[in-house]
Amino acid sequence: MDSLKKVDWEGKLCLIEVAKLANIKRFIFFSAQNVEQFQNIPLMKVKNGIEIKLKESGIPYTTFRLTGFYQGLIEQYAIPILENLPIWVTNENTYISYMDTQDIAKFCLRSLQIPQTENQTFLLSNSKGWISSEIINLCEQLAGQEAKVQRVPLFVLKVVSRFFGFFEWGQNISDRLAFAEILNSENNFSRSTFDLYSMFKIEPSELVQLDDYFLEYFIRLLKRLRDINFEDIQKQKNLVI
Repeated sequence: MDSLKKVDWEGKLCLIEVAKLANIKRFIFFSAQNVEQFQNIPLMKVKNGIEIKLKESGIPYTTFRLTGFYQGLIEQYAIPILENLPIWVTNENTYISYMDTQDIAKFCLRSLQIPQTENQTFLLSNSKGWISSEIINLCEQLAGQEAKVQRVPLFVLKVVSRFFGFFEWGQNISDRLAFAEILNSENNFSRSTFDLYSMFKIEPSELVQLDDYFLEYFIRLLKRLRDINFEDIQKQKNLVI
């Protein structure tokens, strides 16, 4: 909680003040989906608060509300399958449009070139959504082994989240479990993905798709494993000699 307050709240407030003094032309802020609906979660409350402070500051800004990153899915799905560990998912089949961080950067840079994006908030997502079972199936195919899937009903996560929330040491657990509810909620932005891409002049074909991202990850991983195996063989040969 201390780091959340210092980094995500106090740190961002300092950045806003410095930006005002420096008279910057655009402040880009990364927020999260549905922040105003989940004020019981400290991180969401902080992000919503920063959105409000940014609007009140008078600084030209663009806020992107994000749903999730490809990079985070490696730890959530790929690594547990490779290490034969359980994957915990809910029983909900909500499609979530994750994005590559490099593609998010494209939208940030493009927003600086488009005056209409000034003082606007956008829900930024990919053109295709994925449910947990599809991501797991993809990783199973690429890894060549089955996943140990543990399904937990969403209402159980809500109960557990409230229980852990009573204890200071369980606050982090409570927050993590609550994110399942956030991603399973409808967003309140009416702008379609097509309209968003049109405004930013970015074609969907320019963005990295999740299956291609995972394929590249597994190819790099297998190459690294082959290199390690080759190094071990060479060491053994040297010992024999």
